Amino acid sequence: LKRRARCATQETPARESPEPMRVVAAVLALAAADPTSVVSPYACSKIECPVLTCPAPLEPTKRGKGCCPVCWAPDHIVSLDRHKAIKSPYTTKTHDNAPASCEGAKCFQLVCPRGEKPGPPPPGGCCASCVVA
Repeated sequence: LKRRARCATQETPARESPEPMRVVAAVLALAAADPTSVVSPYACSKIECPVLTCPAPLEPTKRGKGCCPVCWAPDHIVSLDRHKAIKSPYTTKTHDNAPASCEGAKCFQLVCPRGEKPGPPPPGGCCASCVVA
């Protein structure tokens, strides 16, 4: 199909391209889904961040490329929970290929959906994960 370019006249005014709005909407949707994924500083220029009150020892901190601060503390202040204290018949040992940092961690018994089977953990992970059979 061939299309002719149309020129703006008094009878047919030029339409604004919706493309810039689509880009802004896409960036804002990404920001809402994952605040660290925002790549455009323009996306943050229209966002008013709320006043953030964090429970101690967390503090409002701007991290990554997100527009607003989040409650955060470094690992030496708040350690990562590796489920070491859980006592349950539904836990199991870590995967044989888990990194040394997983020592003492506990995993939950894996139940994979139809068409998947237990497999290795994701990179850096401690526990088995479901993979396509």
